[in-house]
Amino acid sequence: MKLRALIALLALTVAGCSGGNNDSGSPQASPSAVNQESPPASVAETESPSATPSASETPEPSKAMLNMEGLNALFGFADEQGTKLMALTDEMEPGAAEKSDLKGYKLAIGEGGGQVLSIRYANHQDRSEQDNGRQSMYNFDNMAGDIYAIEEGKATPNESYILVSPEQFDIDALIPLKPAADRALPDDIAKKIAEEKERAIEQGWLLAHAQDGQRIYVVQFERQGENMLASLVWQEGERLVFMDYPATYNDNSAWRVDDGGEISPDMFRFLFAARSADDGIVLGVQWMGAEGENLSILSSSGDRFEKSGISGGRYLSPI
Repeated sequence: MKLRALIALLALTVAGCSGGNNDSGSPQASPSAVNQESPPASVAETESPSATPSASETPEPSKAMLNMEGLNALFGFADEQGTKLMALTDEMEPGAAEKSDLKGYKLAIGEGGGQVLSIRYANHQDRSEQDNGRQSMYNFDNMAGDIYAIEEGKATPNESYILVSPEQFDIDALIPLKPAADRALPDDIAKKIAEEKERAIEQGWLLAHAQDGQRIYVVQFERQGENMLASLVWQEGERLVFMDYPATYNDNSAWRVDDGGEISPDMFRFLFAARSADDGIVLGVQWMGAEGENLSILSSSGDRFEKSGISGGRYLSPI
């Protein structure tokens, strides 16, 4: 009996100790919960500069700009396979090509800035007897010029490109353009253009647009006597920038040979658009005519585009 009573007493004693541990709420029983609720840990994370920097401490992203000062560039066009470019060095002054660093041109930009090709100078090509004087892909192997191999990417056959050095041309400044599917000139834009030029519009079209909302139009104004005027117009919000092309009336050839005295949207394409200093815009223009293509780089100053002095062309017709 005494033995049984002793066993029972021991059992009651053990049970009582166990129940006390379960009900105590001791911090050591749940360390993870204590860490989550601890005010010092939470305050340290909130106040850490590296974890949540203030707005004043966050650097604003830099806006790349194209510096036009000292920019050297060549124009070229692609062969039938889109694997080589012919630089139009024959338009340079005699001896200039030999003196310039042709190997420094390592980028080719075209198709509205949507194509940036990595290129490498390959060799100079002499004129063959089969050269027909046309600067096109069909005469690529016969004409004189300097050839660049395309190392990365593929060119659009027969398309024009501008050749630049990466040190002089920051490609982050590009504003890629896409041809407009709907070329209609909006009424509100037409009204604004006519008011700014103080001249009625005869016809006009939307040529291209950018992802950020910029647009390029071409307009032909009503003739005033013998004076004719067409303009390329860059729109960015409420801002309009004009490149004016005056001409003397001729019902056969006003702006270009055999243009019929009219501007058409099919005449214009763009090599690229890019930002420059002081909210400036640089525009690479391709102006097609009956006999070939004029190439020029325009740079804006205020509400006007000006010729940069970088220009060229391709004689194409008849092919």
